[in-house]
Amino acid sequence: MSHTRAVEMAVAAAAAPDSPCLAMADEGVWASWLAALQPMAAALPPLDALSVFDGEAAMSSALAGKHLTCESYDVWQNPLHDVTTSAGLQECLIGVLRLRPKGLLFMSPPCKHWAWIARSGHRRSPTQPAGAGWRCSKTYHHNKIAEACAALIRLAIARNVYFCLEQPVSSLMPQFVPLRIYLDAARASKAIVSLGSFGGRSLKYVQLLSNAGWLGKLQFLASTQPSPRRPCACHGRTLAAT
Repeated sequence: MSHTRAVEMAVAAAAAPDSPCLAMADEGVWASWLAALQPMAAALPPLDALSVFDGEAAMSSALAGKHLTCESYDVWQNPLHDVTTSAGLQECLIGVLRLRPKGLLFMSPPCKHWAWIARSGHRRSPTQPAGAGWRCSKTYHHNKIAEACAALIRLAIARNVYFCLEQPVSSLMPQFVPLRIYLDAARASKAIVSLGSFGGRSLKYVQLLSNAGWLGKLQFLASTQPSPRRPCACHGRTLAAT
């Protein structure tokens, strides 16, 4: 069996219902598909950054504005960019392989089904971050997205690439076991910043988890900015955003 065929089978199996997580695959399976993906990545131009779950391409556009070679990856832009499918996951992994050493993998996966506000549906908790799992199709789908993120981080670590995972402060995604394993392995640090500190339209606070040494500097810069404030409709005052 060729390496390419082995990769197709391994990734397809990982994306299939009730399959084990690709991020947790043993070293033999991991090395097999990695060997097949590397020639595909080598045939494409290298990247400085890859923004996954990029939505309207705000992050990739900002990085490109800093003269970095960056690609955007999101199912909204292209239905084939679905990391819960074998083809979508494989293409995203190739993107990580194209990153130069010390390049950046930025991920902002959907957060709705990980936040406390939707807990009555996903049934997640700090002690059971996987939630309802197979009993709820949406929860299961978002667990597969988190598993894909774990696989991307595993590859980023092996490639000596920086990664950054963005989630709301209340999100339980970083506690999901496959992700937690690789966040711990990378000794990822966490910064909490307000999007408003950097000119964002939203005032919400997010957590950034990364293996990059500059994360602390980013939090420091955010702390030196004026506190994001919004008008109070009741009394015409301003209240610090929470």
